[in-house]
Amino acid sequence: MGNHAPNPLRVVLTGGPCGGKTTSLELLRDRLAERGYSVFVVPEVPSILIGGGAQLGSLSEAAFKTFETDVLSLQLAFENTFLSLAKADAKPSVIIYDRGLMDPRAYVTQSLWDELLGANQWTEEGLCDDRYDLVIHLKSASIGAESHYQWSTDGIRKEPPALAAELDEKVESAWRRHPAHHVVDNSTGFDEKLERVWHLIAARLF
Repeated sequence: MGNHAPNPLRVVLTGGPCGGKTTSLELLRDRLAERGYSVFVVPEVPSILIGGGAQLGSLSEAAFKTFETDVLSLQLAFENTFLSLAKADAKPSVIIYDRGLMDPRAYVTQSLWDELLGANQWTEEGLCDDRYDLVIHLKSASIGAESHYQWSTDGIRKEPPALAAELDEKVESAWRRHPAHHVVDNSTGFDEKLERVWHLIAARLF
């Protein structure tokens, strides 16, 4: 690990639907392990809850507020636990966050977000600036690689391209305040896109 790199290095992978996040995560995990790093992956909390049966569309406004509070609280607990594990590891380590604490901001109104922060004594500075060393936003294929955007009303990815593009912009906006926020667009082929993600992390480590 380079002298300038924090240990553990904390990296958020985020972006819109069908941006290559899952494939990037697998590539990063393999390459870092090959170079002697311990790699910890913090899972995406909403996906765990939805996969476990959470039906967001049926929630009342009050229940949805509770859900979002629980999501952020669970995310914080997951992150703190993995950070402790990484710090205790004998090898240099990298924590990869499958989305982070600012992602829920893209899915709620400004007023609800402000309410969530105030009710729990959270701040955007604490949820964003100070918790992560690098934020990598992978642009949705719906923006610049439309022919590769895959979705289905009865599949895992249900967002039509226009909605995917809107969500991508909201996620990017939510994270824009971070001092090391990098956007990886679709101006190259997908393999080159993955290499651009890798080089962002390699530049901090080696």
